[in-house]
Amino acid sequence: MNLAAYVPCFLAGVTCYALRDRITPKLSGRWWPLVVLGAVAAYCVAHTVSGPLIYWFGWVYCILIAALIPLFAESQIRWLNRAAERVATYSYGIYLLHVPALHIVFSLWRPESLALGLVVFVAISAALSIVAYHVIEAPMVRLVSRGARPWQSTCSDRATMAACATRSGS
Repeated sequence: MNLAAYVPCFLAGVTCYALRDRITPKLSGRWWPLVVLGAVAAYCVAHTVSGPLIYWFGWVYCILIAALIPLFAESQIRWLNRAAERVATYSYGIYLLHVPALHIVFSLWRPESLALGLVVFVAISAALSIVAYHVIEAPMVRLVSRGARPWQSTCSDRATMAACATRSGS
């Protein structure tokens, strides 16, 4: 297993985070979806022609994407922002469960129609991610947030803030 092959999966996010305060957005956010679609298409083409070099191309590709992201202003398109927020809510489940969904659809079921397979793959990925979020992720986040600071709920009004600050050591 070549762990270096997985570095590009995280490289763009880390690089973009590091650049976020160093680059001023100059491009309208409305163009970002087209850039993403173009980037995905370019990566797919590169994947079909580059063979084993795709791993190294992935590194370069991710650095380029990371450098582009901060150039775009925040999107003002409400429906797109709501859709992105929804995807972000379930993103960890998507990250974890898209591979099993791919296996179910394309290895076990093997549909004759690629289009149908893609629709079913997206539906299964979405369903699994939503269920995982509501059954596992959200309840665990609530549990940990309650357990991490048991004094937090008593510190909501000004009268008890000083006592809470003393208890927490701040």
